[in-house]
Amino acid sequence: MPADMCPPCNGLLNAMEIADALIRTHQYRRVLICTGERGSLLSRQPRQSGNDLAEFLPVCTLGDLGAALLMEAGERPGVLGGHFRSNSAGWQAATVSNPYFTPAFGTMTVRFDSVALAASFHGMETAAFDALRALDRTIDDIDLFCVHQPSVGFAHAICEALGIPKDKVVPTFPQYGNVATASLPLQLVEATRQARLPGGQWLPSRPGWCSSSGDPASHV
Repeated sequence: MPADMCPPCNGLLNAMEIADALIRTHQYRRVLICTGERGSLLSRQPRQSGNDLAEFLPVCTLGDLGAALLMEAGERPGVLGGHFRSNSAGWQAATVSNPYFTPAFGTMTVRFDSVALAASFHGMETAAFDALRALDRTIDDIDLFCVHQPSVGFAHAICEALGIPKDKVVPTFPQYGNVATASLPLQLVEATRQARLPGGQWLPSRPGWCSSSGDPASHV
């Protein structure tokens, strides 16, 4: 049963939520989630002025990456819970066209108000603590945090707000840039390469801290 989903940043978590439901209801034993990001398509858009450039700069950090994540039924619990939170008031902070639409859909729009975007996350750390309390866990119980990494500063701000030690995060932005929905599987791969995922660990994933898509946390 192939299905197509296109939410930015949170798309892979949304797919995981659907896959988890399909597996829990015994409709499927395995679900393969695939994502392919070509953010460089957006960075090619022409700029008209210095103001345009200021609102366009975050796009220049987008990277191209394909990834896949296999979820399957097993004897041990896998996805233990999920918590989604959004701040709809912050939607005007960023406007980005879907780069995969054809020219027939009109001219692409790319605009980021970095100050407003950062402000839209104020107070959303509460949702993260709510999610942990729902599972009777604390920050100290978590072995590895996967955070959305649109910039080094953004990842550091999330960790500081939640009190996450730096050694519990796998940095990927410096090498790959912002790879959007591919960020979570990329961090899992890098953690495996570094022998930081031997199995049986608590792993909350937060690749969706963005004002348009919300504040998801899946605990694996």
